[in-house]
Amino acid sequence: FSFFFYFLGMLEHLVLFLTDEGMPRSEATAYFSNAIGLGLVSKVVLGLIADRIHHKIALLVDYALLALSSVLLLFLPHPTLLPVFILVFGFSVAARDVVYPLILTHCFGLRFMAAIYGALILALLPGGTLGPIYTAWVHDRFGSYDLAFQTFAVLNLLSVLALDATLRVAAPLVLAALAGVDEDELRAGLMDHRELNATEDGICGPCHS
Repeated sequence: FSFFFYFLGMLEHLVLFLTDEGMPRSEATAYFSNAIGLGLVSKVVLGLIADRIHHKIALLVDYALLALSSVLLLFLPHPTLLPVFILVFGFSVAARDVVYPLILTHCFGLRFMAAIYGALILALLPGGTLGPIYTAWVHDRFGSYDLAFQTFAVLNLLSVLALDATLRVAAPLVLAALAGVDEDELRAGLMDHRELNATEDGICGPCHS
């Protein structure tokens, strides 16, 4: 939820925020285009990195960068920090598409990845709808984006902490229940997947936590 709330909220209002701060629209649009373009690079870069480090670490790094970008928002439009924000924001929001399937496949195997990933993507609807609306309401109500940016920062920081805590416990059955996967069937599948991972690298991410 928090990812799409932040991502689409900023996607809709980044150019408006920069122009509100006095930046020419052409320059603001260029920053926006750079953020989107960085997404193409980030998927390749983080994909290569994720192949070389544990998938849990890759996921935490991505969400930590996402949280960092939302903290940088609080100091914009500082001329030095704006390019840093564009770099971190553009990289982290697109890289999520890489690490999600990797860690779900690592923990559950291909058999249940689609159902569980689909359940997680359902968060797009409420988060993606409310993010832009909330951001617009804050701007119209208070005349600035300050409260919206503060909300983004708090939500993203809490998400990193919650994600770290979740990856330290046995979360597969909880996620499977949300996805409507039969518990007994999942247990059987996890046993097979654990044996495979134990043979390959000795650990099955949070499945062995």
